Amino acid sequence: MRSFKLMFLFWCFGMLIFMPSVYADIPNKTVVLGDKAYNFKYANSKEHYPEIIEQLMLIDDYQIYLKGSDGNWYQNSSGNIVDNTNIPFVTYKNGEGKITEYYHYDGEEFKLEVISASFLSDSQVKIIFNKEVDQASALDKSMYVVDSKILGDNDRIELLDDKKTVVIVLESPLELDKKHNIYVSEKISDSYHNSIGSAYKKNTLLLNDFSKLQESTLNNVDIIATEKIFSSKVVNGDIYLSGSNLKIKNCTIKGKIFVDPGDEGNVEIANVKADEIVVLSGGENSIHLIDSEIKKLNIMSKNKSKLVRVVLESNTKILKTFISSNVILDVINGEFGTVDIENFYIDEKIVELRGSFRGSIVLRGNINLKAAHNAKIKKVKIEPVNFNPRINLEGNFESVEVNRQSNMRITSGKVKKLIANSKVILIILEDAVIELLEDIRDNAEFEGKSKGRVTKIKGKDDKSSRDKPHDSHEYENERNNGSDFEHNKPTVRLSNINDVSINVDQEKAIDLSVDSNVRIEVSSSNNDIVETVIDGHTIHLIGKNQGQALITVTGRRNGYKSKSTTFNVTVNPKEIINHVPTVAQTITDQIAREGEDEITIDVSKTFIDADGDTLTISAVSDNEEVATVVVNGTELVVTPVSEGTAVIKVTADDKKGGTVSTNFNMTVFENKTSVSIDQFLGYTTVKVKNATAEGNDVTIKIIDKSNNSIKYNEQLKIENGECKFRVRLEAGRYDVYINVVNSGEIIQSTFTVIGEYGNIEIYKDQDDTVIRMIYPYAVMNPAVEGTTVTIKIIDESNNSIEYNEQGKFQNGVCEFRIRLEPGVYKAYINIVYLNKIQAKGFTIDN
Repeated sequence: MRSFKLMFLFWCFGMLIFMPSVYADIPNKTVVLGDKAYNFKYANSKEHYPEIIEQLMLIDDYQIYLKGSDGNWYQNSSGNIVDNTNIPFVTYKNGEGKITEYYHYDGEEFKLEVISASFLSDSQVKIIFNKEVDQASALDKSMYVVDSKILGDNDRIELLDDKKTVVIVLESPLELDKKHNIYVSEKISDSYHNSIGSAYKKNTLLLNDFSKLQESTLNNVDIIATEKIFSSKVVNGDIYLSGSNLKIKNCTIKGKIFVDPGDEGNVEIANVKADEIVVLSGGENSIHLIDSEIKKLNIMSKNKSKLVRVVLESNTKILKTFISSNVILDVINGEFGTVDIENFYIDEKIVELRGSFRGSIVLRGNINLKAAHNAKIKKVKIEPVNFNPRINLEGNFESVEVNRQSNMRITSGKVKKLIANSKVILIILEDAVIELLEDIRDNAEFEGKSKGRVTKIKGKDDKSSRDKPHDSHEYENERNNGSDFEHNKPTVRLSNINDVSINVDQEKAIDLSVDSNVRIEVSSSNNDIVETVIDGHTIHLIGKNQGQALITVTGRRNGYKSKSTTFNVTVNPKEIINHVPTVAQTITDQIAREGEDEITIDVSKTFIDADGDTLTISAVSDNEEVATVVVNGTELVVTPVSEGTAVIKVTADDKKGGTVSTNFNMTVFENKTSVSIDQFLGYTTVKVKNATAEGNDVTIKIIDKSNNSIKYNEQLKIENGECKFRVRLEAGRYDVYINVVNSGEIIQSTFTVIGEYGNIEIYKDQDDTVIRMIYPYAVMNPAVEGTTVTIKIIDESNNSIEYNEQGKFQNGVCEFRIRLEPGVYKAYINIVYLNKIQAKGFTIDN
């Protein structure tokens, strides 16, 4: 077996040579070994053989898949093309060993994202990421901005134990019942050093006293109150609940509701319509959803020791529920819809179900599923996203389908029917039983005495069930009376059902007129078009996708012949009513001066579309002599041209006949002052010109950006239309602030000072370390330009020489590239013509 496994190494090598390169989600030329994936180049490298062999020893042959350059997936053991549903959630290494993650079923890259960023109090900000963040990156204060200010020395950052949650503690409390903003830098990175990619921005109303609210329509709202009622509002953005004993009622939330009351908190949401509720914390004191309509419920509490209880009351309807934490789902009156429970990790997720569940319960990972004594669970589907998950069932279940390989332990209760569509290892304890096991492919394997706790097995070799002794009067009668008994049975009374027509996402209930002791079974010829659920003698038909399916209904009763009837269900396209997009938040008026740089405005949160349509943004200026505007995706780029005011009209179009517009003013002031900065041989000259401010005072301040120290602070006068001064500064970057008194003009500029003997610049370019000696005076001095520069790099851990080369100045720059292992180094550079040696230390991270 092991030698056969190693065949994939040579197969990879051949594909590397002969196949063209085409990329999909997981890159082509990839081998998947269980939950690990490797680029062919990485897997075929001899130095990585121990890692590959170790992973091979943990899996079976059928768990090896290869993605060729043709984009197809192949199973290693057979060489056959397989579909992507075989591919689990994987951690992937590219040819250089860089790690990324990909969703199951050859899904998109599992990228670092901000789930939410909100105020827990007037001095605490909570930021939750979807995956673990790098500790150094998470604790870097420059990564966060609150109210347009970078965090100060006395502000604190805490990275919680889950490595996904950051809490910022502000030194100065914020003003309550006011709008505030939070910014998370795009440079923050995950534990594999993959950056977030795009900055996260949020403007929100930090709310404590509801009585001050005058508006009935709001944008984003963060509520930190306790024992308060928030009612009769429309929130165009998100709403974040971090207080305890809060109630929201009679509201429409067009974004998400984030529920974060803490481990002992209690939240009540009554008569609310929302696209999504995200539960971030809670306990057995419960999240109560009452008489509400929610499209999606996402439960993702990070507290492993607490079960979050979510209760449905007064006919609350949820279309889909997603669970990634320990939870109790309690149905008093309502529907959780399809419940999708996902777990990529080793520890089992505990999910307890109370009440009636008509939709499918889908298990995707290591799950401990408990059905309470009063629970009615119609259908459980085992469709894990990782290999060989541990599934534990406790309680009574109508139907369990195993659709991907699993290990299943049934500790107590009764499974009426288990369908083994894929390989499953069954451990059935003494207090548990499976009444019927459908295993036509011989997928089921048993441990210990488990097989004896299955009443009937329907296998591939017989058309009927293989029955084993069990306390069943029906079984005894059939055995004793034989075929004559079967022939003389009366037939179950079951009426024909007319064909039905429904729409996508529509549900229709059909009540059957049958005797109370008749058991009903129902099946659909295509569950992707029509999903069926049985509740007693009522059939529920749920339209999934457009098309037609044949529904078979069978009535069974002890001592009677079963009877079946069929009917067609046609699923029509979902009736679409286009909603016009709305303005979620206005755009702030802008001010600039002539000749200044363009202004970029993010309008991604300006408009909202209730249908979720992609909006096309356009913009026009009513006076392009004052300001021009162009649109780049969801950003406006406004360029100030000349003095005056222009009205910028911004329009969102859903391309279905719905448009909405909003305006803002762009005011441009005349720029009367110009500033120039020159350098020569270590001296910096700043010149200020303003022909209309003769005799005015000018204050000039220069600040060293490396330590915020003031290097120059003087007041001069404008004479003959200008003033200038010269100052000697060390090499580095500086900000200069110039205020022309009584003119209203304050000018800020950043500049770099090159040292007398140049500057050493060191940075990373992919796997290379780039070291540049910058000496701009070489261009002006022919004797220096083209001369030799020597470099020596010392490993400070052992004083060994890692690099010793020489180069030449070209246009005032001499550049060296070297690939170094992680460590601490010092570079010594000598400009030979000047006989000047300079040194600079640097660190190479992992």
